[in-house]
Amino acid sequence: MDIRVNLGELNTPQDIERLASIISEMADSLDTLYSTTTPNGNISGRQGQVCLYNNSGTYTTWINTTGSTVWQQIDAVVGMQYSDTRSKVVTFTRDISLTTDLAITGVGFKPTALIVFGVINTSYVITWGFSAQDKTAGGINNYLGTDPRTWGIHSDLGANKVIAAWEVSGGNTYFTMSVSTYDDDGFTLTCAKNGLPVGTLTVFVLALR
Repeated sequence: MDIRVNLGELNTPQDIERLASIISEMADSLDTLYSTTTPNGNISGRQGQVCLYNNSGTYTTWINTTGSTVWQQIDAVVGMQYSDTRSKVVTFTRDISLTTDLAITGVGFKPTALIVFGVINTSYVITWGFSAQDKTAGGINNYLGTDPRTWGIHSDLGANKVIAAWEVSGGNTYFTMSVSTYDDDGFTLTCAKNGLPVGTLTVFVLALR
């Protein structure tokens, strides 16, 4: 955009219209959005537009890359303070009878690794796991969920399981989770089961940038 204009040449209505157009273009170019909703996938914007996202008091800066609803998080310097969240704890629950994918949001950045703990409250069912940047995963679990002294490894139930929870009643009945994608504001888990497991798993995740 050419914003050069000679104010001494504002002699006609067309000159004034040109100046108004320049000011309007400059306003569009400098406009910054503020949102409490994750920009990516939710907010339409102009390509190159910047959005300040307030995620419950954690602020991140995003830039629109396509002129639609696609935004990419960027690091931002505010004054002399560098704002760069490196980790975030998120908590969720999951009915282990379900196998639909589970999208977790609210992290505020795109993770590169996860450390995960899960438990079915007031039971022996407990599981620890991790997932690396390439989604290679592993962990340990309370084998069969019936005796706190017996432990197993996730890989016994398949490759790259970040969660493995055995049915409380024992037997060859279990529920697993694997990381399918790391997303701009969280991650998506692929869920699977063997048999007919029941219960609600409470999961704590430390997401790392």
